[in-house]
Amino acid sequence: MGIALASLVAGPPDADESTRATVADACIRAETEIAGAPTGGMDQAVSIFGHPDEAVLLDFLTGSRLRVPLHLAPHDLTLLVVDTRVSHALIDGGYAARRADCDEAARLLGVDLLGRADPDACSACPRAGSVAGPGTS
Repeated sequence: MGIALASLVAGPPDADESTRATVADACIRAETEIAGAPTGGMDQAVSIFGHPDEAVLLDFLTGSRLRVPLHLAPHDLTLLVVDTRVSHALIDGGYAARRADCDEAARLLGVDLLGRADPDACSACPRAGSVAGPGTS
């Protein structure tokens, strides 16, 4: 991912969305196919599409990305990022287990992806209740 980001930084600062999407997809594939770490793509997408003073709202179901202004400074707020020094391994199965739960819940609800399920149906499905929540749909 570092090389991909460096190429975006060294290249034109106004790289188009298609180029950024291609780089993000390549980074996700590198982690899942080469490193064997089943990841979802949030870190890669935010790294590629993020801008100063903005959050990125990602919808992996539709592929949409929305830049959301944070407006922290006018409200005398600061975003604090803390390194907790808690170690974990991407290949430890945590993400893969959650993804398997989502896939099973989707199967039980009769949809291909949990994000396509009706939120009320998710609430009524014990399997989906552990993985679905606000913003799932």
